[in-house]
Amino acid sequence: MSLASASRLLRRASSSSFCSMIRAQKCVPSTDFIHCRPETKEQNFLTIPSHFYSVASSNSAPSCWKCGGKERKSSFFCNECSALQKPESNYNYFQLLGVIQTFNIDAHELSKKFRDLQTVLHPDKFSNASEDEQSFSAELSSLVNKAFKTLLDPLERGLYLLSLVGDKVDEKNTSFDKIFLLEIMELNEELEAISTTSELKEFQSRNKSTLNSICRKVSVAFDEGNYTSAKAALMEMKYYTTLEGKIKEKEISIETV
Repeated sequence: MSLASASRLLRRASSSSFCSMIRAQKCVPSTDFIHCRPETKEQNFLTIPSHFYSVASSNSAPSCWKCGGKERKSSFFCNECSALQKPESNYNYFQLLGVIQTFNIDAHELSKKFRDLQTVLHPDKFSNASEDEQSFSAELSSLVNKAFKTLLDPLERGLYLLSLVGDKVDEKNTSFDKIFLLEIMELNEELEAISTTSELKEFQSRNKSTLNSICRKVSVAFDEGNYTSAKAALMEMKYYTTLEGKIKEKEISIETV
């Protein structure tokens, strides 16, 4: 699955067709994945996929707001009454979506975990629930969307990984390589001068190739625990990602001429 295809899942999460699918199905956990079947009268509570059980331990989780129980199926549901719980304030996005904490993420797996979670937590599932659970569902669903969007995008994923180790890219850093900044300036001027679709496609191909190369550098840096190198590469990625946005704007302007 391409990143572009995965991105469309965010829009589908709130679409009527996706919501209709959720209303029509009840998800039951199997050993490794969710499979769905029509809802029956015996299924009167929400269940969750087994790979989400490790998001939080029952030892650290607060008591259930509804029944006072301390056992949790996950950080989302009470083990005793199955009530949806109040969202925690410190979710790790990787743990929330049930994927390995790494820069070199599997977009297909990430997308599947996102669909699984939204199937369980989407507000449509709680239309007849208490006001508290409706509120919790909306908050959790929004958080899952944000986590998915962050981890799907290479730049945002890298910046988030840096934040997990207490570091960040300094937006006001003035010590950046002057030669690199000159190259970026020249690329912007080249883009500005482009007037045909064929020229733009060739320019975009070069930019994507550069971004892929930087992604590999970032991945190696994180794998080696070299956060200084990862931060430097992410700063480069920011410039080329910005350039990619300008390319798309240029494409629209050429098409409308």
